[in-house]
Amino acid sequence: MPGLGKTPGKGRENDEKETTPVTKNNIGNKSSSSTPSQQTVEAFAALFKGRTDAWGQFPRYCKHELVIFAHYERHLKGKVSLGVYPLLDNGTCFWGAADLDQPGTAPWHNGPDDCMPALKLMEALGYCGANQGLFLEKTKSKGWRVWVFFSAPVPAKHARRLFHSALAKSGLPLSIEVFPKQDFVGEPTPNNPFPVGNYVHLPYFGGGPSGPRRGRVFVDPESLAPIPLEKFLAHLPVFPADALPLVLENLPKTETNQKPSHTQEEITGMLSQHLAVGERRPTLVKVTGYLRYRGIPEEVAIALLLPWAERAFSEPLPPEEVQQHIRGIYGRYGVRERRAAKHGKAWHAEVSL
Repeated sequence: MPGLGKTPGKGRENDEKETTPVTKNNIGNKSSSSTPSQQTVEAFAALFKGRTDAWGQFPRYCKHELVIFAHYERHLKGKVSLGVYPLLDNGTCFWGAADLDQPGTAPWHNGPDDCMPALKLMEALGYCGANQGLFLEKTKSKGWRVWVFFSAPVPAKHARRLFHSALAKSGLPLSIEVFPKQDFVGEPTPNNPFPVGNYVHLPYFGGGPSGPRRGRVFVDPESLAPIPLEKFLAHLPVFPADALPLVLENLPKTETNQKPSHTQEEITGMLSQHLAVGERRPTLVKVTGYLRYRGIPEEVAIALLLPWAERAFSEPLPPEEVQQHIRGIYGRYGVRERRAAKHGKAWHAEVSL
């Protein structure tokens, strides 16, 4: 994995913290009276490894520049929030996470302070075999995030399968966002010539609880008390990456012909709605799953859903992300074969987009 190094052309060569790569060999080479210490920043950066060619800036901006020591330092000082892209070019990741921040109207979620779905997911991950490197974050405002840290990079598709198996085991919907969101980085397009996936804002902005909700911090799953950053970094068990294949072998096999969980009337209703930010991805997953079950080919589903998403979403998602969600559903479950027509009636999807 490339180290964190110097950003060319920025005119900051004299700022040592901006240009010093984050490596094991330079821990403690500099003295500083400020907090957090360099050792803390170093440990934090080593844990939240991701892409080094781009980072996410609040609220939804991608900065295509080299990720360096100073990005992590500014984050922990509460100056500039850092979002890390977990999906590497070779399709691996050092950690995975699931966002449990759906609106309070969701039947499984009663608002930002309802931690039970997150605790259920953690229990299910442990049942599936992920009994180390598992942590609970209280997010800034919307809810909770469950993390799993690996000792070495693992295939993103394996990390995603682990989370989706745990979601199924816990009875939570598969529409819950799992990071990385894709198995591999997408192909370059005219609208997105440098695809990097999706980023996650890191916890401990400012070094501890922040915001009105006192969130963005890892908490004790039993007491929900915040875990101080130094204590968290000092006692951090990670899941052994070489044990993940054995865990996956014991997970239930994916069913390719699952029955649709929504009726034609429900899907038609979803297609006619104007969807707010928190409803876009879950609805896209449901509609894609319905089309897949009805035997609609993947490319046809993409052609149908791209213009619908542009019309229906209050804040449109990038076409590349919509396409990646659709391909993710088809890649996970496969397309169901069309049923033979009965009584001379031609097969059709029965849903108008």
